[in-house]
Amino acid sequence: MKTTLALALLSSLAAFGQDLDGGPELVPSTGFFAPPAFADAGEAGAVADAGVPEGALSATPARGHPTSGSGSGDPALMIDAASTLSVGGYAELVAGLTQTGPSAPFVATANLRRVSLGVSKRLSPSWRLYLEYELENAITCASCRGLSELEQAYVEWQAVDAIGVRAGLVLTPMGIQQRIHEPTLYNGVNRPLVELAVIPSTWRELAVGVYGSLAGRVRYELYATSAPSPEKLNREGFIDGRAFGSFARFNGPAVEGRVEGEPMRGLTVGASFYGGDMGPNTQTYDENGKRVAVSLPLLSYELDAQFNWRGVRAKGLWVQFFMPNTGALLGAYKADGSPFFSDPAATGVPPRRMQGGYLELSYDVLRFFDAGGMQLYPFARVEVVDTQALVPTGYVPDPRFHLTDWVFGVSFLPHRAVVVKADVTTRNRLQGDDEVLLNLGVGVVF
Repeated sequence: MKTTLALALLSSLAAFGQDLDGGPELVPSTGFFAPPAFADAGEAGAVADAGVPEGALSATPARGHPTSGSGSGDPALMIDAASTLSVGGYAELVAGLTQTGPSAPFVATANLRRVSLGVSKRLSPSWRLYLEYELENAITCASCRGLSELEQAYVEWQAVDAIGVRAGLVLTPMGIQQRIHEPTLYNGVNRPLVELAVIPSTWRELAVGVYGSLAGRVRYELYATSAPSPEKLNREGFIDGRAFGSFARFNGPAVEGRVEGEPMRGLTVGASFYGGDMGPNTQTYDENGKRVAVSLPLLSYELDAQFNWRGVRAKGLWVQFFMPNTGALLGAYKADGSPFFSDPAATGVPPRRMQGGYLELSYDVLRFFDAGGMQLYPFARVEVVDTQALVPTGYVPDPRFHLTDWVFGVSFLPHRAVVVKADVTTRNRLQGDDEVLLNLGVGVVF
């Protein structure tokens, strides 16, 4: 059922979530338009004309530039060719109204969602160290929702464009906004819900692997990494099981990778995969206390595309995660004798499959005016998310976790490093209270 149009910011998504980086609730991130990693067809001089260093918005710059293609996803942190140290970051402030259910009052909120600071240090022409620290929700304490954390921390070696080696705390190279999530770089106050709840937002793990670019038109990343812990599987999948590099269990390693290329100017297509076994990262027992080994595969594929041509910008994404053996946990016990799921019929069960996708279209209406470099992008996005797409045999999927979002808004850039955003979201659940949100936000990169 549809709610009347109204307005809001922090999507409460109540039972649906978790904080961006592992907190108790899903708090969507923000952003503007994420430009395709390659140049806009028909706008070859746009980057240089805007005063942005060459390579700043390209994922295939000269070696040493920390961009999404080289792993950091931070175009704000550009290394000058003659410099060995670069410092930068981004910040975002959000506010708005949320209505959950047609007769519910609107709840107003405002939040300094995050301030992120990154440091890139070139140790030599081939070696680089990158660190990114983030403070979320202004303060941290035992009873508040603020977070203070390292989002990325790795060292890399790259002597030639075709291959480099990276090790440390690395963002999983899956999707569009996972690695490129500065507030000026994509539409909407909140990131697409698919890249918050299906592809866990800012998903990062300890990893070692290779990356590179081939002929300037194909990029790849491939890592061996730690797998999530199965002890925190729930109706939303594995999102609570991520370790974020903190005492990560490595008994069940995983492999992840991505390849993306430009088949034609202005069009970027990408594909990602993930494969691992969470089972060895925990100990399972039967009702008699006997140790039993359980295999819990976590498999995924993701496809995406971005198109950027003469002010028209479009993107789309589809992803599925498979956990075919989660039913084995429903009758399993922990080392202390307690069941993994004490009452699965009441609390819900971890899915065997979770999936989602979206399509988005925007256009710069100031393109044909002498606007002094300013940009104005009205946009529309439709999303479908279902973290309970398939559940173990004998159980029923929770329809509250099957959602459709319609998002309409505008992103205004008075300066390339500043964005003011507003959007209206109608969130329709297969069953349960629908939501209406008005989102307002201001973001800056520096």
